[in-house]
Amino acid sequence: VAKRKARSNAKKKFEEDNSASFDSYGRVIRYGSTVDDIQCDEKESKDGSIKYICKVTDYTRRKYLTAEESITSKQMMADKQEELDSSFGNEGNTGALKKNKFKKEQKARCKVFEDWLVEYKKDDSSNHKNFFKGYLKENYEDFSAYRKIMESKVDRKGKKKAKKLKRHISLNIHQDKLPTMCSNDEIRDMMASVMAHMEEVEKCIESPHTCNPGEL
Repeated sequence: VAKRKARSNAKKKFEEDNSASFDSYGRVIRYGSTVDDIQCDEKESKDGSIKYICKVTDYTRRKYLTAEESITSKQMMADKQEELDSSFGNEGNTGALKKNKFKKEQKARCKVFEDWLVEYKKDDSSNHKNFFKGYLKENYEDFSAYRKIMESKVDRKGKKKAKKLKRHISLNIHQDKLPTMCSNDEIRDMMASVMAHMEEVEKCIESPHTCNPGEL
């Protein structure tokens, strides 16, 4: 029973910490993860009882939202629309609830950005090319779609879609749009690098005959 409970707690905490992340408009930044395997080690306490320490050793990144995550996304979209449609006033308790929810959402965004930073700093390739082609493409849905347009045969429809994607990405990662709790120099520098990379991708999309997507 104790081992089963420890496994369940480890699974729950991992999936909570690695649930889907959204930008402030409710668009998916990164899908959540599903636990595939958990490893538990026995540890004897001072009183002789056995305690189980469990941790997730394997997981899969989902490509879909759970029912709960879908509700969260739709609610964030509705909240943002309400914010855009109305002026600020005396919100009372409703305002306090929104502030708490906003803080939670910003904290989740920061966790994603901090994960990016770890991989960004690991990459010593020229202009962090491996980070963009590998990690960020796999962990940021809009960025992945943006690069795929560049890597495919670009037509007018693709160029139009690229402009929308670039706008969505900019609203999420531009230095002026970062949550205050993680708007530090390292993350701001990384985001400036991402924005510069997007400019290069945009040139490639607008004039595909003048660039080699494999070099970006």
